[in-house]
Amino acid sequence: MLVMKNYLPLIIIGLFLSSPFALAESKKTVPGWEKDFPHEISHASTSADFSKIAVTQQNLVQLFDSKGEKIFEIKAPSPPTPLLSPDGNYLLIQVKSKQESLRNVYLYNTAGKLLWSKGGLYPAPLFSGNSQYILFSSWLNGGAILVDIKGNVLWKKGPKEIKPDLKSMFLSDDAGIILFNHTGTFERTGKAIKGFDFGWFCDLSSDGTLIANHETVNDQVFLNLYDPSGNRTLQKRIVPSIKQNPEAALALSLNKEISRIALVGNWKGKGYLRLLDLEGNEQWSKGGLPRFIPGDTKAIKLTPRYIRANTFHDNRIYDLAGNLTWKGAIQQYDYFISDDGRFVLIKSPKKIYYLGPSDYLGLGEIPEEAPEPVTGAAEIPAEPPEAVTGPLAPAPATGAILPEGVTGAALPAGVTGTLLLPAGATGPVPEGATAVVPSPEPPFPTEPIGINWTIIIILIILILAGSIVYVVYRSRSGKKIPIPKNPGPELSPWDDE
Repeated sequence: MLVMKNYLPLIIIGLFLSSPFALAESKKTVPGWEKDFPHEISHASTSADFSKIAVTQQNLVQLFDSKGEKIFEIKAPSPPTPLLSPDGNYLLIQVKSKQESLRNVYLYNTAGKLLWSKGGLYPAPLFSGNSQYILFSSWLNGGAILVDIKGNVLWKKGPKEIKPDLKSMFLSDDAGIILFNHTGTFERTGKAIKGFDFGWFCDLSSDGTLIANHETVNDQVFLNLYDPSGNRTLQKRIVPSIKQNPEAALALSLNKEISRIALVGNWKGKGYLRLLDLEGNEQWSKGGLPRFIPGDTKAIKLTPRYIRANTFHDNRIYDLAGNLTWKGAIQQYDYFISDDGRFVLIKSPKKIYYLGPSDYLGLGEIPEEAPEPVTGAAEIPAEPPEAVTGPLAPAPATGAILPEGVTGAALPAGVTGTLLLPAGATGPVPEGATAVVPSPEPPFPTEPIGINWTIIIILIILILAGSIVYVVYRSRSGKKIPIPKNPGPELSPWDDE
C-alpha cells in the first residue's frame, strides 16, 4: 500500500499525458472526423474514392459525404444492406423478400432518386469496376444474375449452372469477363468460356485477361496463371511441402498493373506474407505475423500502392517494399481502406471514424476537395414492383455534421482537422502531426458466474434419497417380470415397429 501511495502521483501524471485530451492540446492533428450514432451500426459501405459513405442503423440508411455531412436518408421496411458503386454515383439497397434466400433490391442515385427496384434477386451483389453492371449471386445455394445499371436483366443462371460456395467471384472492370471460383469463366452475354474449378483461392486481373490461383499436388503448392479460356500460362512450385503446415498457402491477390501477386498463409503457428512476381519469383516475405483465418478469401488485397493483410488480430498495411506503414487492432472494429491508401473508414458499434486525406500512411498526394453534395431524401416502399422509375417525395436532411471541437473534413494541405483512431490502432503520421486516440468503447459489463455448492449438495442428497425410496418400493410391490432369453429379431432404424 505504501508503494502505491509513493507512485500514485506518477501514475496520475502518466495517465493524463497519454490521454487524447493531452495529445489534442499539445500537438497539431491531421484531417478526419468522427460521428456518433444513436443505434448500433449494422453495415457500412464506401465509394472507391471515399467521397460517399453509407451507414445502416436498424431500418435506416444514411448517405454522407466526405465531410461527414448527411446527403439524404432512406427508411426501409426491414433492416437493409447498403452497397455504394465504385464511382459513388449509385446506392444499392437490399432488404429481405418473402423468400428467405432472395432479396428486394432498390437502386438510388446520390440525389435520393429511386432509379429502379426489383424483387427476387440473389443476396450477394458486386459492382463492376466501371459501375455499369451489378452481379448478384448466392454463395449458399448457387446461381447468379447479371443486371446493368439501368435495371435490365442481361442473364440469369440457376444453381445447376453456377455452383454454390461462391466464396470468390470476380468481374473485370467492364464486366467483359466474369469468374466464379468453382464454376469457371463467362462472357458478359452469359456465354460460358471455360468450365473450370479454380479452387477456393483465386483472383482475376481488372482487365480480365489473367487469372491466378494456387493448387496442392502431392503435398506441394503450385502457383498457376491462366488466360480466361483456362489455358495455363505458368505453373511454379511455391511451397515444397505442407505435410506439417496444411495452411501454408491461403488467400492470394493479383495486380497485373504492377505485375505482382501477394500471398498469405500460416507456417508453424505464425502468419506470413509473400510478394511474388508474375513468374512466381519471391520479391520478399514477412514471417512471424499473427495467424490468418484459413477460410477468409479476402485476407489479402494488393493495390498499385500498398498491400492490405487481415489477420486474426489486426488489419495491416505494407508498402510495396514490405515496410509496415499502419496497423489497427480488430477488436470490435471493421476497416475500409481506399486503394490509394489515403483514407480509412473505421466502423465501431455506434461510431464512425473517417481518417484522411493524409500522409499518415506514407502514400501519395492529398487529393482535391470533394464537390458539394446534393441534398434530398427517399423512402423504400414495402414491396417492390417489377420496375419503378422517377423520384420519390424529397424531404430535407437533418442531423449533426461534426461533433463539437472537431474541425476539418477531407481538407487540402495546410488546413488542420482531427484524425481519430480507435484504441489499439497504430501507424506513422506526417511530420509534425499526431493521431488522437479516443478511449475505447467499454464492453457490455457481465457478472461472473459463481458456483453455489450448498444448492448442489442439497440436490445430490435429494437425488440419492429418491433413489433409495424407489428401490425399496419396487422390492415390496408387484411381480417381477423376467427378461426373455430370446427377445426376437432386432429392428433396424428404418423398420416399422
